[in-house]
Amino acid sequence: MSIHVLIRLVQDELSCLEYLWQALQDEYLALCQREVTNIDAAVSKKQNAMKCLEAIFQNYEEQLRASGLPSTLEGIDAYIQANASQGQEPLSTFWEQRQRRLQQCCDQNQLNGSLINRNRHQILQALTILSGQELKPAAYGPGGDLLPSASASRSLLGRV
Repeated sequence: MSIHVLIRLVQDELSCLEYLWQALQDEYLALCQREVTNIDAAVSKKQNAMKCLEAIFQNYEEQLRASGLPSTLEGIDAYIQANASQGQEPLSTFWEQRQRRLQQCCDQNQLNGSLINRNRHQILQALTILSGQELKPAAYGPGGDLLPSASASRSLLGRV
């Protein structure tokens, strides 16, 4: 019986991850197109996917413990490996799909964040030019984020 609880939980999580994956891909396309309506729709879809995952995780640990199953990722992974030889291939397959999709979601989210930072940098450059300020060399942090310039900005329009 306990294995059925784990299969159901992993399937539910996988379903939400599939929805999140699609939302992240929609977000990427919308960001590339710079279409505000599509970005809003993709962000809304992503928020719904996150709510779905939160709802699953809210009772995840409790349901696992009540079924006598491990409640940590390491414990679940060990449990699945131990039971794979006992004809529990569906669980192992769902778990591998879950792991792959989770990694794909993380990678896509990183890509989307990089695109947002690049777009943000381009907008800041345009605003700097339009406001008559000097363009400063850009510096990036270890996470790829644009770091603020150390020198104070001075307007070119204010010079004589």
